[in-house]
Amino acid sequence: MNLAELARRLDAELVGPAELPVTGVGAPEEARPGQVVAAFDDAALVSAEAGPAAALVVGAEMSAAKPHLRVADPRAAFEQLLDLFAPPPPPPAGIHPRALVDPSAVIGAEPTLGPHAVIGPRVVLGDRCRIGANCVVGEAARLGNDVTLHANVTLYAGVELGDRVIVHSGAVLGADGFGYRSTAVGHVRVPHLGTVVLEDDVEVGANATIDRAKVGATRVGQGCKIDNLVLIAHNCRLGRHCLMVGQSALAGSVELGEGVVMAGQSGIADHLRVGDGAVVAGQAGVMKPLSPGARVAGSPALDQVEYFKQLAGLRRLRQLARRVEALERALGRTADDDAT
Repeated sequence: MNLAELARRLDAELVGPAELPVTGVGAPEEARPGQVVAAFDDAALVSAEAGPAAALVVGAEMSAAKPHLRVADPRAAFEQLLDLFAPPPPPPAGIHPRALVDPSAVIGAEPTLGPHAVIGPRVVLGDRCRIGANCVVGEAARLGNDVTLHANVTLYAGVELGDRVIVHSGAVLGADGFGYRSTAVGHVRVPHLGTVVLEDDVEVGANATIDRAKVGATRVGQGCKIDNLVLIAHNCRLGRHCLMVGQSALAGSVELGEGVVMAGQSGIADHLRVGDGAVVAGQAGVMKPLSPGARVAGSPALDQVEYFKQLAGLRRLRQLARRVEALERALGRTADDDAT
């Protein structure tokens, strides 16, 4: 598209030739001729100006020598650019001759089933589902419309996915939870008879795992986004639009309200409730229920403000120790004298 069309799409002020063609989006340091670059700050602007980019997207208060578009929020405009230049999905490819589909499975309209995909007995696939190579969809699993399973995804028996769900490579949904009963002769496995349910518009990252419930369902609410390498244990329930960042984890039977954010490597102990809109900082360990809107950090997790006050105090301890040592020397005393 040309620069004028791009300005219209971004609701931007155009500075430069309206007919200038734009062919894609680039990074400030790596742009190619014909691309547009979003410059969030002065450093990015300098890099973009020095490169071969055709045009820039800058903040309303910035200016540039190259043709550019001024917008209120360059970061939001950058995300719009990615949407505008994203390639369209390929047309439905049908069922690959090396896919294995059980005769009892129900396949919706316009499917794409890759090589060595396995569709088990009594599976139901909605319309326009895309099942990548080597995926396994277990017995009686049900997938809504426009679901995408990238290569090597495993859905155990009975798993249910809503419409427009995306699951990335290596994810496993519906494996048994980590449930054992300890006895005098060892750890006895506890059966898990429930399932996993993902509501509409959920996205699950690569190598994430969501365990089936002992009874009932482990449920992930509408619009939740689950990053790579996340663990959701058996019988957890996530409200709508939660975010779980890489390597975060929920122990069994945790309940998250709506819009909860868990940063990287954070964790929540079993059977706890986290209120709507709570934010758990990176590497925090939550060991008690959280009220709506809580913001916690540290392990065990504390109110974020209190945690950072304590952290600042810890950093001052060494200075305090040096001052005490200096006072003791001035008094002619040592810690060894006190010990005796």
